[in-house]
Amino acid sequence: MFPSRTILSRLLSTLLVALALIAWAGAAWATITNADFSGGLTNWSTTGSASAAASFTYPNPQGGTISPTAGTQVAEVLTSGGVNRNQLASFLGTTSATLNSLTVERGTRGGGLKTTFTGSGSITFDWNFWTRDYPPFNDFAFVTLSGPGISGTQVQLLSSVSMFAGPAGTNGPNNGTGWNTTTLSLPGNGVYTIGFGAMNA
Repeated sequence: MFPSRTILSRLLSTLLVALALIAWAGAAWATITNADFSGGLTNWSTTGSASAAASFTYPNPQGGTISPTAGTQVAEVLTSGGVNRNQLASFLGTTSATLNSLTVERGTRGGGLKTTFTGSGSITFDWNFWTRDYPPFNDFAFVTLSGPGISGTQVQLLSSVSMFAGPAGTNGPNNGTGWNTTTLSLPGNGVYTIGFGAMNA
């Protein structure tokens, strides 16, 4: 119903990563160009609506300003102005059926961004899911990862409206979920692609 946003701040440390939008941290090593979005979306591919800025301010209710956790800019992925589910799935190297499996409600349209990097060990990023939607509408945000040691594309749900919003008819909290940190394992050694998506549902 209402648009939702996934915000990623730095891609931290040695991987130095997405909704948000990203921060990277490699337990071993990683090389990512423009991991902290200081160069905007340079080296990032996007579909639907995505941008980078020093901060993003959202209207009331649930208004507030969200700034990077590191670096000078944060990336934003919107569900509004997005592409259809099949297009988003294809862009992120997964399937429509996989995206449907993330929540009970099927996603309809959304946006995404992705980048390719060389690394091993792990990658860490910061994310914040902001929404004005409410149950039973269940917009959601997710991360994808593919590369050595991973069969196909790994898809992980980050958050959804039903995970933090109040009862039906009430909006989520101010400033979304707040900043969260997620670490993904890089089981091999080589070139990986990490992506982030936000979907309306």
